[in-house]
Amino acid sequence: MAEMNISSLEPNRMVQDYDILLENGMMLPITIDRAAGDTVEFIGDIIQFTLVPKPSMNDPTKMLPAEDITVFKPHVLSIQHREREIVSLTPEQKYQLSQTLQELSGTIN
Repeated sequence: MAEMNISSLEPNRMVQDYDILLENGMMLPITIDRAAGDTVEFIGDIIQFTLVPKPSMNDPTKMLPAEDITVFKPHVLSIQHREREIVSLTPEQKYQLSQTLQELSGTIN
C-alpha cells in the first residue's frame, strides 16, 4: 500500500464509525477514514480493519502507528455503524485549540 500525505486530505471529509459490542461486554470503537487509506473488510467469520498511520489529535507533529485489527464475528453481540463529516478547523480555531491544550497541560500535576 502506498503512503499518503495526510496534509493533502480534503478539509471536509466523511468517516465511518463502528462501535462493536463484544460478548464479554467490551465496546470496541473504530473509525475508518477511507480518504486516508483505512479499510474494513467482512470476510467470512472475521472483520478486518486496516488503519494507516495518522497524525495524533493531541500533537499533530507525532504520528499514530498503523494498525491491523481482526474481530471474530462469533464474539460480536452487535455492531453500530454510522457516517459523520469531519470539518477542518480554521487557522484561528487551530491556534485557540493549541493554546487551550497548552494551558490544560500545565494544570496537570
